[in-house]
Amino acid sequence: MVDDERWEWDVSRSQIGAMGEIVAGLASDFDAVHVPMQRVFDEAAEACAPEQWI
Repeated sequence: MVDDERWEWDVSRSQIGAMGEIVAGLASDFDAVHVPMQRVFDEAAEACAPEQWI
């Protein structure tokens, strides 16, 4: 990954993480089921190169 792409990914991933925390809190507040999909995607990305998913 080129440095600019890596920086963009780091910023994007940070925002995704923050939004995931908000969603988890909302699910708790409303007694809803929260499925942490980003964790599932992160684990899948470890099994294959990131280019597989983009």
